[in-house]
Amino acid sequence: MLQSFFVPFVILLCIAAFVFAFVAPMVAAYKVQRDAKRYDFHWYQQEFPDLVKDGRVACYQCRSKHLGVERKMNHSYVRSHYCRSCGTTLYYSKEH
Repeated sequence: MLQSFFVPFVILLCIAAFVFAFVAPMVAAYKVQRDAKRYDFHWYQQEFPDLVKDGRVACYQCRSKHLGVERKMNHSYVRSHYCRSCGTTLYYSKEH
């Protein structure tokens, strides 16, 4: 009785491990690449023209000018520009 329950459970567990280990990171990488193309600096400048002046960018949430840059994922070559005050991601850029 226990063995008839255990085998399908192990198979299901292996499938779930495969999905989380291989498929989920690929989906996340795709979303990062998609967002990087859609939400770049030019988009931010057109969407919030009053917040981009004289080479300075401000956050659309809190109006702070303290921005940070971080690499999103290994081998995605995308950086996210975010507000250091509230943590909002403002736009993306490609690494050179």
